[in-house]
Amino acid sequence: MQNIELTPLHILGFIYIAFAHQTDGEFTHDEQKIVWQKLKSQIDNEIPYVQFTHLMDDMTRLYKLKMNDDNIVEVVMELAAELVEMEWFVRPRRLACLRDLKAIALADDKFMESEKKWINRFSAIWQINRRTLNRL
Repeated sequence: MQNIELTPLHILGFIYIAFAHQTDGEFTHDEQKIVWQKLKSQIDNEIPYVQFTHLMDDMTRLYKLKMNDDNIVEVVMELAAELVEMEWFVRPRRLACLRDLKAIALADDKFMESEKKWINRFSAIWQINRRTLNRL
């Protein structure tokens, strides 16, 4: 994707941004804030904050280039599938990411049907059954 070597953090950042925007057509300041907070919590102290901000800037720029593509949803789901193949993306992290997506969805105090559908798709790709998903 656009000459950037995608790490799991790049992919997750792209997914979070796309989810926040594509599910309702808006990417509000509150959603952006939660996306950054949730992604930062996923990486803990794996990279310095300056490097994290560069990563998010890269992903935001890349997303802006891709956001109007006809196949953006498929691209996001393919990236989600790539995560499953990465050693870093263990089951507890998958569950945390689903919780993060729900928090991003609720940033505007609404849980829209489109957001629920995306989360259901992610949970299927990430091999999290519906019963576990409902407990999140």
